[in-house]
Amino acid sequence: MKILLFGAYGLLMESIIVKLHKEGHELFVVTGRKIPEDHHEGTIDAYFVEYADSSLYYVFESIKPEAVIYTGAFDERFHWKEQSDSAKYLAGLNNIILSSIKANVSKFVYFSTTDIYDDSIHKEKLGEHSTTISNGGLREMTVQSGEDFILRYKNSSKTKFIILRCSDIYGECNGQFYMDSFFIYSLQKALQKQTVVVEKGKMHNMISVQDVTEALVQIIKTEELPHMIYNIASEEIIGEEEFLDIYQGVLAERPLQNIVESIHPTQGEISCETAKKDFGFNLRGNFKQLFPEIFRKFKVYFDEQTGEVKKKGKFRQIRERFARIFKWSYPYIETIVAFFVFFLFDRLTVQVKYFRVVDFYILYVTLIAIIHGKGKAIIAIILSFLGYSINYGGIGQGTMIDYNTFIWVLQLLILGMGVGYVRDNNEQRIADEKENVEAISRELVDIKEINNSNVRIKQVYEERLLNYKDSFARIYSIVTQLNDLEPDKIMIASIDVVQKIMNVTDVAIYNVGKDSYYGRLAASSKNMTGNTKKSLKLEDMGSVYQDIKEHRIFMNTEVDPQKPDMAGGVFHGEVLEALIIIQNIPFENMTLYHSNLFAVLLNLIAQSMHTAFIYLEESAISRYIKNTKILNPRSFERILQIQEEGQEQKNTEFFVLEVINDKKKSLEELDHEISSLLRQHDYLGVDESGKLFILVTNTNKTEAHFVIDRLESKGIHINREISKEEET
Repeated sequence: MKILLFGAYGLLMESIIVKLHKEGHELFVVTGRKIPEDHHEGTIDAYFVEYADSSLYYVFESIKPEAVIYTGAFDERFHWKEQSDSAKYLAGLNNIILSSIKANVSKFVYFSTTDIYDDSIHKEKLGEHSTTISNGGLREMTVQSGEDFILRYKNSSKTKFIILRCSDIYGECNGQFYMDSFFIYSLQKALQKQTVVVEKGKMHNMISVQDVTEALVQIIKTEELPHMIYNIASEEIIGEEEFLDIYQGVLAERPLQNIVESIHPTQGEISCETAKKDFGFNLRGNFKQLFPEIFRKFKVYFDEQTGEVKKKGKFRQIRERFARIFKWSYPYIETIVAFFVFFLFDRLTVQVKYFRVVDFYILYVTLIAIIHGKGKAIIAIILSFLGYSINYGGIGQGTMIDYNTFIWVLQLLILGMGVGYVRDNNEQRIADEKENVEAISRELVDIKEINNSNVRIKQVYEERLLNYKDSFARIYSIVTQLNDLEPDKIMIASIDVVQKIMNVTDVAIYNVGKDSYYGRLAASSKNMTGNTKKSLKLEDMGSVYQDIKEHRIFMNTEVDPQKPDMAGGVFHGEVLEALIIIQNIPFENMTLYHSNLFAVLLNLIAQSMHTAFIYLEESAISRYIKNTKILNPRSFERILQIQEEGQEQKNTEFFVLEVINDKKKSLEELDHEISSLLRQHDYLGVDESGKLFILVTNTNKTEAHFVIDRLESKGIHINREISKEEET
């Protein structure tokens, strides 16, 4: 199974990766950080993007995961010290949920925490339906809001959402510990011989990370889970003061403590019976028994971390300080060292006639100006003057006021400043060009990302044009189901058409007769058969009927539970012939596009219905027995076949009654007596043997008895023993 994990690398994430990798699953990770990290053994790929990033959906598109696991309350990316953590958490979670729904992820597991329970009264175990806190800490309120997000989406998609409320996790996996727990916090303080802040009476329910991971594996393996929320907790309840007693056993002394009044609800005993019953959750770890081994491993980890930090910190400070000093002083050191080199050459060659025409100081100043620019060239000129004075007469013997010396210094100054100016200008131009290149390079990276995004979008739309659910070819292939000349067949086919085109499951169609005040159920989807009203009084529908009457599509933007999510009318001219309502539309499909798509479907259904009615009017002679509205055997058998097909698809219900003609009345007389007692879409028909039957649409066995009683009260006798029954 392809599984996409959300969370920073930490204890829970490490344990999940190790376990699921052993189980043979393909694992992908989104860390929530933009900084790349080392590839984790056991995962196929990692994505370093923010949870709320718009590009996250493309991650889902490329992986096509079957399950998503969001570490949530135990995601060590969040430390819950700033309010911005809450905003990032909820924005990211909402983006992940929407992306999962769009990608048709089959299972979404969300890690919550039992800290959200309000345990102010300790009378019974805390179950999944226990009251949650209304004013807790930032972490608890944010995680609880995350649960609310999930509960809003639970009925709007095919994704199965699972919420795991876990207590404080402990343990070790590949050198990882859960650093945000009171257990690790207090243990660190104890090892550092610092004071531990203890809340008086505060209790913690401890569970090993291995038990949590085993529960997750069982949830992934279990195809159908009857519940949505599960407690994953142990029966070990430990007070904060008791933690220090446990530490005393291995530290040989009790850690220092500062007791304060508890500001959080005290954690009580938590019930896990639902998890045990549904997927066999079983506790194995015992905190007090496992603590010595965990302490030993954490002590090694603690010593390595503190020793390494001290060593690296001291060395890094010295190195960085030395690097800054050296970087600043290097041009000056190079200028001075170069001066001594040229000064030495000048002094050694002062009496050599071959070097009399060579001015080493001009070469020196020019070299420094070329390398370091005007600023260091001035220092070079000053040093050159001092060196010249020492080699050619000494300072204070008239050299400084000598005319030739003045001209020589002026020459150095013009040469040094000129070369330095050109050098500085070139350096500035190169720096500007480099900055422009870097800016253009960044833009090029952005353009590449935009281009990649456009390529992906192009591919998506190409796929949509070819075989996506909204492509013209696919819509045409579905709508061809409406090409029939039987209104009943069109009604039943319309259910399937609306379901496929609108991507919904709950659809119902009501017939509305001319000048009728009621809509009679004609067909409905499987989920709604038997669970929806058989008739609707149009005036009682309020704004729904008002929009339909004015040829508009009704959309339940106010999320009123008493109204359908979307509804529209099938019209012939200005006459409302049918009413189609849709329930449980996915949230992302409540758009203008889908409203317009629904309007097009209604027009197509109306055209098919109109064509069918014209056909029925023109073929009345061949369909009905002369001078009656009784269907001949062939036509009646056709209607019966359509109803049977609809019932097999669970779109409709019907019941067939046999009329007893004990008084030997003619078919014309029976038609006159019975037709007025039937609804508009019920049928009278005869079989090959000449027996008369009544086909009652959208009626089950129980409701058929009321029809029989009504008919018999008018003198129409029904054969109760051999009435044809067709039930779901």
